[in-house]
Amino acid sequence: MGCLGYNEPKLPQQGLQAVPTGIPATSQHIFLHGNHISHVPAASYRTCCNFTVLWLHLNVLAQINAAAFAGLALLEQLNLSDNVQLPSLDPATFHGLGHLHTLHLDCCGLQELGLGLFRGLAALQYLYLQDNALQALPDDTFRDPGNLMQKAEPEKILEPEPTRRHITVGRTEMNRFRAQAQEPSMVGKAEASPGQVPRRGPQ
Repeated sequence: MGCLGYNEPKLPQQGLQAVPTGIPATSQHIFLHGNHISHVPAASYRTCCNFTVLWLHLNVLAQINAAAFAGLALLEQLNLSDNVQLPSLDPATFHGLGHLHTLHLDCCGLQELGLGLFRGLAALQYLYLQDNALQALPDDTFRDPGNLMQKAEPEKILEPEPTRRHITVGRTEMNRFRAQAQEPSMVGKAEASPGQVPRRGPQ
């Protein structure tokens, strides 16, 4: 099956039903969005230690193995958005991705975030969680990527500050979190401007 990387052909919208094999070890960017991939097996990219960008949005992902991204220590951008059949992620899914600074999990149908899901992501700057079915956030959700917010109070999540990294959570989810925390309504707060942060790739 054809592969891609930086300065190589891309494979979006090619009808792929599985992660392609034989990806060159020198590849840095891989674009697999808009296909029909439903599962990312363990160590799918074990020979691709140079990856810095991986786009898997707009697929039909229903399962991502806990070790699917093992070995991608240099990965900086991971886009898993618009996979509406993905209700949950194993807590170990992103472990070892110490250089990850942008993570798209929006529009994934996520119903929960496993305890420790973002553990070890100290470099994370941009996290997109809007348009999911989240009912609550575990207490340690932002323990390691601590610069995403100052404290775990729902109304603080959307307050942009020059020294703070950004998390984008949909208004529906925010209202649920506020109700659970019995905090006053803050619906009028402005969300971080999409133009200030990297967005997903071309569809």
